[in-house]
Amino acid sequence: MPDDRPDIPDSNPSSVDLDEAGTVDIDAAKGGRSSLLASWQLPAIVLSVGAIAAAIVFHGRSPEPEVDPGVELREARIAFERGDLAETGRRLGVVEAMLGGHPGLLGDYHLLVADHRARSASPLESAPSDLAEQVVQAYERALADGAELDPERRLQLAFARKSMGRTEEALVGLDEAQEWLEGLDDRVRLRRVRTITQGLRQGQVMAMVEAGEPPARIRGELARLMDGSLGVEMEAWAVGLDARLRLEAGDVDGLARTLLFQMRRIEGMEAAADDPMVSVDWASLWVLLGHAHREEHLLPGRAMECYETAIERLEATGTTRAEALMSLADLEITAARAEHRARAGQVGAPGHPCVDAPDVRQIGRAHV
Repeated sequence: MPDDRPDIPDSNPSSVDLDEAGTVDIDAAKGGRSSLLASWQLPAIVLSVGAIAAAIVFHGRSPEPEVDPGVELREARIAFERGDLAETGRRLGVVEAMLGGHPGLLGDYHLLVADHRARSASPLESAPSDLAEQVVQAYERALADGAELDPERRLQLAFARKSMGRTEEALVGLDEAQEWLEGLDDRVRLRRVRTITQGLRQGQVMAMVEAGEPPARIRGELARLMDGSLGVEMEAWAVGLDARLRLEAGDVDGLARTLLFQMRRIEGMEAAADDPMVSVDWASLWVLLGHAHREEHLLPGRAMECYETAIERLEATGTTRAEALMSLADLEITAARAEHRARAGQVGAPGHPCVDAPDVRQIGRAHV
């Protein structure tokens, strides 16, 4: 009988072989699966590697976050306020590279640059001139860019100008600062600013003396100095120079009385200060008082007493001692000549010791 059953497809893949006994060749079957797996896994691996490489390339080429110069400038100010000058300088460098497109930041930028330089060169009143100049340039640039300087910055600018040698501009700022500090009742800083101001004005006066300018002009500048609240030593120096300038100009009316009054006032100031470091050149003042008695009152006796006080009691040294000795010797020689003429019965009145004495008013001026 013919077999009417349909043919059943072979369930074994063609790649699977039967051995002679009709059993499945297992190794061959495994080899077929491995070949199939390899055929689809390799493209997947290649795609994965390509995707990773593309991601790396994309990430490397992506633009960095844009830096906001305004934010950087604020961060620089914060760093400055906490005293981190290195971080301040670094951030200022970042901002500087972007200023071209942000002109509105110029004022604040140069103000912070100036503050940074000022603190780096502190104390500005004794800073080297080249560092002080950098501070001045930065503050002046900030002003040109529309920034405003508060009183503290104006004081620092005055200090920097002082260190640069721009004395007149420095004095304007220092005078303004004194009014501000008086309002704050900041006595410590006020005293320091006054001392610096007086030192600058003293230097101006001495420069005029050395240049040989007219006594009237020098006295005018000296009066500005004496208008302030001077310390004992500078008060004594100013009083002595003023007296010498009056002697030089022949303005001796009332000089002896005025000088004596000022000497008593200085003596009171010295006692009130109670400071062993205070040093007043009393010998020089006594020599000047002797000149005043000789020139104004024609009193050789009083003048001699003053010179002797300077030499013997105050133990004058240097040019002050030389001035006192020469003045005393001149009076003694003149007095001896007058006495000799009187004894010889010479006709005519003997010369007055003070009138005949050589003019020694210029001696010691450089010392003052």
